Amino acid sequence: MMGTYFTRSALVFHGFNPASNVAGMEIDTRGRHIITWDEVMQKRRERQREQLWRKREWFVKPMRAYKLYVAYYDQDLMGGWQAMLEDWRGRDYDIWIDRDRRWLEPIIMQAFSLVLPLGTEREQWCCWKPAFAQQFKRRMQDRQPLGVAYLWWNGDRELRAVR
Repeated sequence: MMGTYFTRSALVFHGFNPASNVAGMEIDTRGRHIITWDEVMQKRRERQREQLWRKREWFVKPMRAYKLYVAYYDQDLMGGWQAMLEDWRGRDYDIWIDRDRRWLEPIIMQAFSLVLPLGTEREQWCCWKPAFAQQFKRRMQDRQPLGVAYLWWNGDRELRAVR
């Protein structure tokens, strides 16, 4: 969500007297939220941990940027909701998850978790695709939303969503 962020120095400038552990204040559609230095430092540590993890794993199995898109195809042969991974390098082929990489389905559903009805893993995947397309809607295709999100993937079981 987008909002307005006031730093501690801005709060002091505008006449407020914040406590010593206050780093700033965020105002968004949910209201006003005080941001403490503990929260700021925790986010910095998480970001540093992520960067160190990426640097360590890069030499073993390099993470590459991919685009995940889910689209509806209104056709008789191979129609319906389909999920694809597109390499950032713009190769002339996409990875068709429903046909070529079924083992990626639970990993992708975990990386982009949505509220789904109970059922088998296959039923959840079938419900996940339209929900993903609606949540990450980029445009319309065949009168249905086409969802797009970006992720890091090492070609194996390690997959991380870009937030």
